[in-house]
Amino acid sequence: MEALGYYALFVGLMFLCSIGFPIPEEAILIGAGYAASEGTVSLPGAILVCSGGILAGDTLVYSLGRWFGLPLAARWPFRRVFTTRRIRRMRVLMARHGAKVLVPIRLIPVARAVAHFTAGALGY
Repeated sequence: MEALGYYALFVGLMFLCSIGFPIPEEAILIGAGYAASEGTVSLPGAILVCSGGILAGDTLVYSLGRWFGLPLAARWPFRRVFTTRRIRRMRVLMARHGAKVLVPIRLIPVARAVAHFTAGALGY
């Protein structure tokens, strides 16, 4: 496989990690580092595509929450769980403790996507 194929693989896998697929990011980063040490890809290129894949996935999930989160919460069966009072309370909690939740939750694969969607829906 040529370098371009490896870059596409790394960015794709990191994107999938970011949108909630339970793939360990660390394994992909180790693979990218190994490919760089073997001279298959450049280290700056591997860092760039891995970072870009994560950033693209996180941005997509956040944007989906921003556009569709609250309208989705207003539909059945979600509106039974996401009442106006609970949404208001979550906005206050996110404003007060959002960074304390969002930074460590990046280490939990599926929960990270949920947290980013929620942050987008609440406009955090």
